[in-house]
Amino acid sequence: MILTNRFVWIHVPKTGGTWFRETLAKVLPPEWEPEVIYPEHHSWRRIPEEKRKLPRILAVRNPWDWYVSTVHFWRQHYIGRTGGYVLPATEWSPTERAWAERLERTRRPATEITWIQRAIRDYMADESLSGLLDFLADYWGEGGEQTHVISFENLRESATAVLRQVIGERLPNPLEEALKTAPPLMTSIHGPYRLYYATDQELFAEVAVREQRVIDAFYPEEKCAY
Repeated sequence: MILTNRFVWIHVPKTGGTWFRETLAKVLPPEWEPEVIYPEHHSWRRIPEEKRKLPRILAVRNPWDWYVSTVHFWRQHYIGRTGGYVLPATEWSPTERAWAERLERTRRPATEITWIQRAIRDYMADESLSGLLDFLADYWGEGGEQTHVISFENLRESATAVLRQVIGERLPNPLEEALKTAPPLMTSIHGPYRLYYATDQELFAEVAVREQRVIDAFYPEEKCAY
C-alpha cells in the first residue's frame, strides 16, 4: 500500500503491483507525503481514518491469467527458488510452508500444462487463500465510488491515465517518465494463459464461476474465449 495526501494505492497481488510501488516510491514528489506500508497486500480496512476519503487506486487482471501467474510465481518462489522474491525457507509462514509441500508433491506431472491445471485447482480449493475477487472487494465495498482501477493488460498507459485523473493536473515529469520506462519487476514466466485452459474446459468454467463478478465488470468478452 502507498499512502499520500493525494491518493491511496492498494496492492492487489500479481497485477503489476511491485512495479507500481517501486516506481512510485522513487519519484513521488515529497510534498505528496508518500509512505509505503508493508506487508504489501492490504484492503481498505487498513487505510488510516484520516486517509479514507482520498481517491483509491488498485489494479485488475484477467482472472484466468491471474491464476496462471499466481501459481507460476509460487513455484518460482518455493520450488524453483528463482525470481525476484526468494524468501529463505526458515522465514516461511505456515501457509507458505504448506504450499511449498503441496507444490513439491505436484511438480512432476505428465506435462507443464497438467501441472498448472492441478496447481490452480489446488489453489481454488484452499479456503485460506484469496481469489482475485477477494482482493478486489474494495471496488464494490465501502468507498467503492472513489476507487479507480488500473488495467494490468495496459499497465503503463492505464496507470498514467488513472493518476492524471486522480491528481487532476499534469503529472510531474519524473513520475510521467518513470511510468513509461521503468522495467518490469517480480514477473513470472509462462505462456499465454489460454494455453493452460484449452485442454481443460471445466477448469476454465470453474474460474469463471469463482471470479464471475470480476469478469462481468472488467472482462465480459473473455467468457466466450472457448
